[in-house]
Amino acid sequence: MTRHDDTLGVILAGGSARRMQHREKALIELDGRPLLRHVQDRLAPQVSQVVISANGDPNRLAFSNSRVIADLRDDRPGPLAGMEAVMTAVDAPWYLFVPTDTPFLPRDLCTTLHHAAGDPATVAIAASGIHSHYAVGIWPRSALTAIQAALDAGSHALRDLLAEHPHRLGRFAISSTGIDPLFNINRPADLARADALLTPENRKVDRPMATLLYFAWIREKIGTASEQITLPDEVDTVAALMGFLRGRGDRYADALKGEQIRVAVNQVHAQPDDRIGNGDEIAIFPPVSGG
Repeated sequence: MTRHDDTLGVILAGGSARRMQHREKALIELDGRPLLRHVQDRLAPQVSQVVISANGDPNRLAFSNSRVIADLRDDRPGPLAGMEAVMTAVDAPWYLFVPTDTPFLPRDLCTTLHHAAGDPATVAIAASGIHSHYAVGIWPRSALTAIQAALDAGSHALRDLLAEHPHRLGRFAISSTGIDPLFNINRPADLARADALLTPENRKVDRPMATLLYFAWIREKIGTASEQITLPDEVDTVAALMGFLRGRGDRYADALKGEQIRVAVNQVHAQPDDRIGNGDEIAIFPPVSGG
């Protein structure tokens, strides 16, 4: 997967968890590990570093080895306050916010949201199925002013802020085994479902990833030389891959337009109908390679 050194990863762990009998979600165990650790392990390889937005005694989260940042506002008005505190405490071009109750976060979350955003002033929010997940998103530093203004006006809902702030959606597929990569644990029943999804026959969320290599002006337009992604089950041919990548954002669509893009799978020239899958190395070239 691609690491984005311009992006700070932030785990939002300040919720009251009323529907979990006020048990602190970050510390609830899934498969023998705290939920916070599951999210941290997914997020850390994608960003420059991970910090935690949480109130109270930070020592309870010392096992994470991450900096814990408390809200600046005494009334603790939800995730916007945590976002404000982190963006004030740590200067970064981008912030990738995720809640502590999403143990199946996609390993290409940061890359997909960056490409969905498309420009330095736009927020990108993750979506799966018919749902937008407002607490999972990438925010530019310039959005701090809007966050502070909303809080000052007494507006605490991410949904309300996003209704007025430019944003786009980065979409993620639900796997054939029923795993929504943005699944979040709100109730005891959700925890039981997450545990069931972690049984050996359903561990396809951790299957090998496809390695994509980009060359010449394709590399320049997309903005990276390589990345690792988990291909949805329906993306099983070269042609399907091209359609999938074009749908990831304007940069991909511009770089991969036309019918003359060349592809090699595991260092062998491939045709549009040739099969591909996770674990393959897939090189993508312009019609005439320039580098």
